[in-house]
Amino acid sequence: MRWLPPPPFSQEPYTDRVPRFRLETLDDSLQPTIDMLLNVSIFMWYGVVCPWTSFLDNGVIPLYRLVPLGVLVLLFRRLPWVFAVHKFVPQIEEVRQAIFVGFFGPIGVSAVFYLFIALEFLDTLDVHGQSRADIDKLGETIRVVVWFLTVCSIVRHAPPTLNFDLA
Repeated sequence: MRWLPPPPFSQEPYTDRVPRFRLETLDDSLQPTIDMLLNVSIFMWYGVVCPWTSFLDNGVIPLYRLVPLGVLVLLFRRLPWVFAVHKFVPQIEEVRQAIFVGFFGPIGVSAVFYLFIALEFLDTLDVHGQSRADIDKLGETIRVVVWFLTVCSIVRHAPPTLNFDLA
């Protein structure tokens, strides 16, 4: 067993605490159950709230442009940056690790949260009590693009996660 430095403000090293904790919680099924219930509930909420019909029928961006956008964002949003700076991050030792870290960066709850913040802000922008046409179009564009990218990210990142959960 490798010795790790003690945590701050503790008198005992990790070697005394970690194996005992792991052995005591090995058969604990409460944490994975709560984790799975929270994941299922958030994905159910996504399915209910997601504007599915807007992907096919909207006045701002057609589906034949949304699909390549989703693929390109998933490929080039995070992977090139992590690959470029992996030599400066001491925890990433190999190229394989950089590719793995760069791949896993799902778009999810935070993107939808900021979507609602942006839509709420756009609702406050009006001229003499009437909303502007360009702001209405911007709101619809943001809603369609963010939701589509979130769905693409869920579809792409969910299968590996399910394999880890079911194993």
